[in-house]
Amino acid sequence: MQSALTVAHYIDPAIFEREQRTVFRRLWLFAGMRSALADPNAFITRSIGGLPVLLQNCDGQIRAFANQCPHRLMPIQSEPFGQARMVCPYHGWTFDHDGAVKAIPSEARLYQYDDAERQSLCLPRYAVEEVGDLVFVNLASEPMPIEQ
Repeated sequence: MQSALTVAHYIDPAIFEREQRTVFRRLWLFAGMRSALADPNAFITRSIGGLPVLLQNCDGQIRAFANQCPHRLMPIQSEPFGQARMVCPYHGWTFDHDGAVKAIPSEARLYQYDDAERQSLCLPRYAVEEVGDLVFVNLASEPMPIEQ
């Protein structure tokens, strides 16, 4: 039986990037175990569809965010797993459990954001589904139901 795929489909970076964008960012993908996220502020970091993703226990709810501070794109959590609040290690920006900026050190002196700018400074949030102890993430803006 001859494969319809060429050698390039296995080694070409452009084809892989296209698959990341068109396939893996649209599907529900396994991201971790619920038991690893049981404690307050427990987290897991992953690369899903080529994007850095943070799964965080936020007051008992598992939430998924882009793992990049909107200020300088520094990872919020740099370890594969652990337990820590969502604070950017670069300039100390703190995020709440919805991914919105909670506090910015020396904000008035350094940044002088107006209300609209400040509200736009948030971590993009992704869909999360739990099936038993398994946690799945979908990066699509309108994810298909996980049952599909």
